[in-house]
Amino acid sequence: MQITQAVSQALAVTVTVTGTATHGTDYSFGDGVTYANGTATFTIPAGTARFGKVFFPFTVADDSTSDNGETIILTIDDTSVVNLGTPSKLTITVTEDTGKATFEVQGTLRLWETLTVARIADDPDGNGTIRSYEWIQVFNGRRITQKTGASATTYTLTQDDVGKGISVNAHYTDGNGNKVAFVTPTISPVLGPRRSTSDFIAPSAYGDLTAPEGDRGHFAIVRNVIAPTGIVPSSNDYGFQLCFTGTATPNVDYSVTNHSNHPLVIGPDGCSMANDSDQGTARPAGFDRTNFYIRYLRDGETEGDETIIVTLARPVGTLLYGHDEASYGHSRTFTIRGEVQAEAQRDAVTQVSAKDGNGGDTDTSDTKTGNPPPASCVSDAQWDRVAGYYDANANKSPNYGANWYRVLIAYRLARPEKALPNWEGATARPTAAFTAEEAEEGEKLWSGWTPVREVLECLEKPQTPAPPPAPPPPPPDPELSLSAGSAVDEGGGASFTVHADSAPGADVTVNVTITQSGDYLDAPGAGTRTVTLAAGATTASIDVATVNDSADEPDGSVSVSLDSGAGYMVASSPNDTASVAVRDDDEPVSEISISAGGDVAEGAAASFTVTASPAPASALDIDVTVAQSGDFAASGGTGSRTVTVPASGSATLTVATEDDGADEPDGSISVSIDGGAGYTVASPPGDTATVAVRDDDPAIAIGVCVSGTQWKTVKGYYDANANKSPNYGANWYRVLIAYRSEHTHRALPDWTGPTAAPTAAYTAEEAEDGEASWSGWTPVREALECLERANDGTSTSSVIGGITPTGQSGEVGATNPQTATGSNRWNPQTAPGGFGPDAMPGFAAGSCVSPQLRSEAVARANETWHGPAHVERWLRVAQTFSGGANDATVVTPAEASFRAAAGQPGWLPVADALSCMERQSLREAMSR
Repeated sequence: MQITQAVSQALAVTVTVTGTATHGTDYSFGDGVTYANGTATFTIPAGTARFGKVFFPFTVADDSTSDNGETIILTIDDTSVVNLGTPSKLTITVTEDTGKATFEVQGTLRLWETLTVARIADDPDGNGTIRSYEWIQVFNGRRITQKTGASATTYTLTQDDVGKGISVNAHYTDGNGNKVAFVTPTISPVLGPRRSTSDFIAPSAYGDLTAPEGDRGHFAIVRNVIAPTGIVPSSNDYGFQLCFTGTATPNVDYSVTNHSNHPLVIGPDGCSMANDSDQGTARPAGFDRTNFYIRYLRDGETEGDETIIVTLARPVGTLLYGHDEASYGHSRTFTIRGEVQAEAQRDAVTQVSAKDGNGGDTDTSDTKTGNPPPASCVSDAQWDRVAGYYDANANKSPNYGANWYRVLIAYRLARPEKALPNWEGATARPTAAFTAEEAEEGEKLWSGWTPVREVLECLEKPQTPAPPPAPPPPPPDPELSLSAGSAVDEGGGASFTVHADSAPGADVTVNVTITQSGDYLDAPGAGTRTVTLAAGATTASIDVATVNDSADEPDGSVSVSLDSGAGYMVASSPNDTASVAVRDDDEPVSEISISAGGDVAEGAAASFTVTASPAPASALDIDVTVAQSGDFAASGGTGSRTVTVPASGSATLTVATEDDGADEPDGSISVSIDGGAGYTVASPPGDTATVAVRDDDPAIAIGVCVSGTQWKTVKGYYDANANKSPNYGANWYRVLIAYRSEHTHRALPDWTGPTAAPTAAYTAEEAEDGEASWSGWTPVREALECLERANDGTSTSSVIGGITPTGQSGEVGATNPQTATGSNRWNPQTAPGGFGPDAMPGFAAGSCVSPQLRSEAVARANETWHGPAHVERWLRVAQTFSGGANDATVVTPAEASFRAAAGQPGWLPVADALSCMERQSLREAMSR
């Protein structure tokens, strides 16, 4: 509550409580409020400042009963100490809030994936409308808001989200109008990018799966990289684990190196962690491979075939840079063909080639059996030792240097990659390889020849002829993906390309499905079809024709998706689908709406604006219907008519009104858009507009016959005499019935008399009879005469019945007239507050305008912050109260009553006082 004056003493305020809600059940009042039978009393504390606010406490009950839509209406009553300047009514509507809708975040928690928030349970009060979604990043329990825009239903994960959690704060208004917020559970953690989708182990183009000791096998890790172009792999990117099983023993029967000849360390568990050989190099999306080599070691044992099984295993502890789960466990098997011939079988002679120290080829004949000896016979240490012997004895006689050079020639049979040193002897460079037999002779003189003899025996050991190479395995089926061409206008052809990661050996028939968004394909355009990927080709084209119609429609798209089939594999989503946007090229149809101009007084034209969106290419005729409420339109102004909207997009429509001179209720002019050719009508309320029309003819305004003061005075008479005989209470109750014909917003007091409640209104004639005995009936009689003239249409008076007796403010006390003489007559002898025949001096400004009212007018004139118009009005009021006003500054009762009826603060007591002054002037003129 707010009071316009400072309160020096506690002030009791009465509030009438109505509405459909029930006190005590649906709501209750707080401390300081007394409630009984629809009336609540509240005290404004002493010391409350002018225009200070005081809170009126009440609580709406939270129960299990549906109270949605029930109302609580609080109305402050006029009393002897409260004078309402404006309507003081507050309507409270109760809404239900019985629960919330439930939302959750859906999608894959991985970098670059797009998450979606979805409602998974409805609000029991109705889902209402979504106001916004607020995406929230959660890290170490701390919530960090992501600024992704209001009402965003999706969010694409960024690098900053990796390792953190995500939730959403959903803001919406439910079906009962309640604003609700719901925070989804946090989902975490966000994983880093999945760098590949199809890791598997493949054999190389060279190196067989089955080979003898001394040979080597080859395999590769092949994958489809889905990282964006330009990603630079770190040490953990593309990391994978290789595990080795089978009958062969690592580091005894075989060793493994990468393509840079760096060995893989195979642990006791048979596994080794391998990294991408191209780490630190920017790599685009697509297929690539990492190569590895298996070297089959010569162990000098006669044995059967042994196997090496290589398996791609999950990296231990790898979280951010994982691979496709389906690829783990993929394996390849390699076979080492064993020695099965006895060492004594050395009867085959082969020609071997060596390179001289200057890089030239030299043929040397030696007794060797089988195939070239395995490299495992000559270790690097053994080669380095013999090369050192040669360097130390190159020029010594008789033949030390030549002997060691010949040993190197023999060693090079197994290690051709080792270059012979330059010959520095005094004789011609030797060409024959040293034999194990010669080494055995030297062993008799020096034990250093023993390891040389053993190596030469290994080299001369007969070899099993190599079997013919196995036919290469058939190439794997190509994996197919799709790409889309550029967007097209309707009528154009949408183009798509099928891509294969490898060319097939024969033609492949590819199954596809064509779909659309919108209506751009003819009947056979959508559905399934086939396309041929030719042998040796890695691409195939698909063309889809669209239809050019004349209908304006939203843009759409044509999509192609790969279906499974024989002879090929389909790439993972999203590479298995592609879409081409299709643009509509038809002119849009204008939507027609209408808006109203400002309110007008009768006689002025009502203005409307008809708008076409989008603007038409040429002038467009629009059919409208003009209607009215009341009788204001000029003759022929209502009914159907046509408005032409030019290419600018808007046109003005005016409807003339008539200034008829008859007092009548205010009305309106309405225009509605009718359907027609070449346009559509906007949805309500855009299809209709209304301009209010004010009647400008004089009439008896609210409060003209019965002022607020007059109503309070008569109600005070009734309250003081309700139960007194013979019929005092009934007379005053009947006066209130008559007054209420004008003040319908004022409720009649409860009837407490001994007889049935009166229903007939009191008449001016009856009041005139009472006037003969008591002058207090005079203002009552004048008010009743005004009402009766207003009812028969003959009223010419402006303000009547607004007298406030000298020294009296507000309602009359409960001890008003105590005695009466004769039936229906008042003869008050002692009325408090100066109410009596002797207390009524002549009507002058002093008797009509109290000092308090005059002071308030001056105070309002000093409220400069309300603007010059406000100050000027209240200066005129103060001048009028002083009797010094002229025609330019006078404030009439009619103006004051109009402002009071419009709810402007402070004007109701001014209207009463000016009415009193006007009435006094009329009486003085009549008495002269």
